[in-house]
Amino acid sequence: MREFVTNIPDDNSWAVTEFADADLGDARRTRRLVELATAFAQRPSASLPQACGHRAMLKAAYRFFDNEAIDSQAIVASHVVATSDRLARVPRVLGVQDTTELDWTAHPATTGLGPLAHPAHQGLLVYTTLALTPERLPLGLLAQQVWARDPAALSN
Repeated sequence: MREFVTNIPDDNSWAVTEFADADLGDARRTRRLVELATAFAQRPSASLPQACGHRAMLKAAYRFFDNEAIDSQAIVASHVVATSDRLARVPRVLGVQDTTELDWTAHPATTGLGPLAHPAHQGLLVYTTLALTPERLPLGLLAQQVWARDPAALSN
């Protein structure tokens, strides 16, 4: 599937490796993903407007993130395949797991949230497994799941 990314500059080879095989249903969406990943990788601590650099790219980013046809798991799956390729080149890999709470209590209009550790707090849970070498070199994600806890599960 990489034939459509030939017009992308060489300085984004990392993003091409990680995301060019993402099956987002349309090659233009995949190209946009590679462009966004390149921009974010070049300025990892920047805000979204800063990383995008100009209004057109920012508008494209917001459209990309708001597009219901884009499955976030397809993005993760492409990265997991690239991670698996790296795993084959190292003798030992550690799988480090973490569960993170994304607390959106301060945004009451947000839908699709569930209770966090404290029932008055609303948000999402993110369960991540990261592959590392014993020397602590990150190889990438092995898996990531995001979900909202069922409120009924806390009452049990």
